[in-house]
Amino acid sequence: MTEEIVEKITKGVISQLEFNDDVEENFQKIIHLKINDIAMMLKQKDIHMEQATLKENFMSFGEKYLIHTLSNKIKYYLSSLLNSPVWSMFGENVIKNDYQSYFEHNIDILLQKDSIRKLYYNVITLWNSDIIDRYIPAISGRRIYGSAYIFTKPITNSKLLIDFLRVSAFFYPVVADGFTHGGNTHFIEKYFTYREGYDKFFQILGEYMRDKFGNVPEPIYFTGIEASVNKNKLNYETVMNIRGDLLRIFLYLANFKQKQAAANNKKADYPEKSLFNLFQKQCDFLGLNKNLLFDLEFVARENRW
Repeated sequence: MTEEIVEKITKGVISQLEFNDDVEENFQKIIHLKINDIAMMLKQKDIHMEQATLKENFMSFGEKYLIHTLSNKIKYYLSSLLNSPVWSMFGENVIKNDYQSYFEHNIDILLQKDSIRKLYYNVITLWNSDIIDRYIPAISGRRIYGSAYIFTKPITNSKLLIDFLRVSAFFYPVVADGFTHGGNTHFIEKYFTYREGYDKFFQILGEYMRDKFGNVPEPIYFTGIEASVNKNKLNYETVMNIRGDLLRIFLYLANFKQKQAAANNKKADYPEKSLFNLFQKQCDFLGLNKNLLFDLEFVARENRW
């Protein structure tokens, strides 16, 4: 009886929350505030339980339910990601069923870590948005910062770049909490202090990715994972991955816009051109490419976004 009530209340609370990287924290806050009322309601049904135990039950079920929900949302997109033409552009012939099983198995493992879940909420927000679909055609043919690197073989047109960024976004969170390979746990931050360390990290990462996800082309997962790196924390210049910078900006933009919409606050409802201007002022903290932000702001202004 208690389990059924916990499940019903949990699903009811979560259904009223915005599904973003704050959803788990917001659920916990609501349960914390309402636990006394819930305990009193259960007593009226002749169910007596310590508030601490009751709260623990809610937190446990809530986490499991959100992991299950997030996993299903990610898996919903897998079919289209694995059908993307970008795989063949890099010479990889995807056997969809094999790759899907690789991906789904590892999703369920990755989502056990809250730090990785937090990033996957942002990926879902980007996938649900039209940001990539709008901005990539708008910058095609322009001399924006890094344009010589954005449309290079084999990703030579807007459609392929849209697909490329969507697939790369899947890998954005995968090593956010470190990864274990060769008997050691590797954290990308530990490799930040010297140029050779950064290269070494991606060498080890390549071995790990082949073990866990099969023959994913390096440019695809490199772009996703480099998008998760705040390059302003590095002590040296990295080889330019402008597509990773672009993906990082789009993830921030999608997340910021979604939270504005959730707040339903018209005074805080900035157009995208204003958000890019705001990001420029905070680019060092956020780890965003200021030159690219400047050009994207111009595109947003021109299109009245």
